[in-house]
Amino acid sequence: MSIRKTSKRTSRTNSRTTSGPIARSATAAGVGRSPVNSRVTKTLIDRHKKQIPERLAKVRADRSQRSFARELGVFQQNVNRYENGTTPHADFLITLAVQENISLDWLLLGRGKPGLGRAAR
Repeated sequence: MSIRKTSKRTSRTNSRTTSGPIARSATAAGVGRSPVNSRVTKTLIDRHKKQIPERLAKVRADRSQRSFARELGVFQQNVNRYENGTTPHADFLITLAVQENISLDWLLLGRGKPGLGRAAR
């Protein structure tokens, strides 16, 4: 009986550690590694965050914040905060991308083309 208790304890301990098939697959996928060439620095993240308000304003174009907010189903205050530097919530970004037909990759990182825009609907 003492052997079984030990093995149960061992299995519990192993599930908490970073060994096992899940941890190995995560390591194989590059998760948890931080090579110098692929490290995302805080400076890079901050630079991208600072450009999001500019891109939001570009998507809004000549519409008022109020009408833009109504179209997206949020309060005008949220649009104002996001255009002034507060990082938008994921649900807002997804709604914006779907309703305005724009690329999240462009919106968040400036990569690629903005998308087709409202006119393509």
